[in-house]
Amino acid sequence: MPETASTTRVLQSGHRLTVYLSDCIDARSVSEIERQLLPQLSSTDGRPDVLFDLQAVRTFDLDVRAALVALHRTVAGRARRTVYLAARAHIRGLALWLIHFAEDPASSVAMNTAQAEAWLTQGKERVTWTLERTEQALSNLTGSGKPHGGRP
Repeated sequence: MPETASTTRVLQSGHRLTVYLSDCIDARSVSEIERQLLPQLSSTDGRPDVLFDLQAVRTFDLDVRAALVALHRTVAGRARRTVYLAARAHIRGLALWLIHFAEDPASSVAMNTAQAEAWLTQGKERVTWTLERTEQALSNLTGSGKPHGGRP
């Protein structure tokens, strides 16, 4: 089944750059991100926040992972915080892999817009932020208002 190349656009709103991708992340889309995003990162005053909106991405080419890590490292060096917003589990997995190999503590992955906004606006460290989200999810599953499913 032939894949469709990603549609890429970068929008600036205040001190935030949002990168929208759709369909398949491939070599062409990585080049397009670099062409559109890197000049804006260089021309922005200070260190902007960067949100990669991957909600419309269905798949990715495994061969571009190294290029994505290199791109992430460049972005991490110029951005204050970065978040990957992805609805699909395998796309979130890619984002986690990128963050891990780029060794970037100022980046995270979000499942929804509220989580992405929280990461960019709150000053919490990634581990604290993740633990709070996990405890909230467990609480929602068990129906208790207590962390760890209400266990003592």
